[in-house]
Amino acid sequence: MLPNDVPPMRSVRYDFDLWNRDGTFIKINDTPRKLARHALDCDSEPSISVLDSQSVTTTEAGGERGDDG
Repeated sequence: MLPNDVPPMRSVRYDFDLWNRDGTFIKINDTPRKLARHALDCDSEPSISVLDSQSVTTTEAGGERGDDG
């Protein structure tokens, strides 16, 4: 059960869609990054991006596996 002070879903969804369309969420994320990079005397836009994936080790199960349908 939600608290009584939570607005109706349709109101929340309306604001979410509006902010998504007008770029508010992008500004909310970009502004602190730009300020932090400016404080470090760096260019406000990053010039490189690093993607990392996590390796997960699995146990080897013996025998064939699958579904014959």
